[in-house]
Amino acid sequence: LFSWGMEYEYVKDNPVEHLSLAERPKSLGYANRPWTDSEREAVLAALPAHMVLPISLMMFCGIDPQDALSLPKTAMTAEGLGTRRLKTGQAVSQKLIAPLEVALANAPVHDAITLCANSRGEPWTYNGFSTNWDRLKKKLQAEGLIEPGLTLKGLRHTVGTILAEMGKSP
Repeated sequence: LFSWGMEYEYVKDNPVEHLSLAERPKSLGYANRPWTDSEREAVLAALPAHMVLPISLMMFCGIDPQDALSLPKTAMTAEGLGTRRLKTGQAVSQKLIAPLEVALANAPVHDAITLCANSRGEPWTYNGFSTNWDRLKKKLQAEGLIEPGLTLKGLRHTVGTILAEMGKSP
């Protein structure tokens, strides 16, 4: 904040420049931990129809939640998925695998310009999706079907872990 203030000449110096960054306490555990197979199965079984496709994109393609929700319908072709990451602009190109083909085939029909739509057939907002996800997650935790610490970003780590276990290169 002070660095920004110096850049725009709101302050003359940065009084906290000498301080080191706070580290994440080790007691908090692994942020965005990979999901277990049983957690993935429990979540997929409990999802309402309008949440299956975005979660499947995250789960089977390792797509960031924001990217999955904003994909235009044109990103999916007969050859597979073709898009760019919002955060980095990095190209993403993947062939469709069976579970994603099923999610696409069973996705509710809607008129939104995005591939994924909410229960009203409108493009998801990130806040709207995360609110729905949080409700479902709390319910599944209360039922003992998933462990605490499950995050949507954790699905990217899940895909990475599975590919590493298969011997794939980064």
